[in-house]
Amino acid sequence: MFFLWPHVTDFIPEAIRKWVAVGLILICLLPLLLFSIFNPPAFDLTAYSESVDYEFRCADYAKSFAELNEDAEWVKME
Repeated sequence: MFFLWPHVTDFIPEAIRKWVAVGLILICLLPLLLFSIFNPPAFDLTAYSESVDYEFRCADYAKSFAELNEDAEWVKME
């Protein structure tokens, strides 16, 4: 927006500048949003007060994670 807005602001009527700015921000964020939808992270974690849950996209990746950390008392396979 910082680089694009000065080039666009002269062509936009005063009444709709805020809506055009919102639209441009959404258009600029669209590639990031699509990337995060079609290429999710390999794992997700949820932190609780007493523990952390890891949820892996791939079962093999989860198994190798558990094997690498099998000596740790906090690793539990479910």
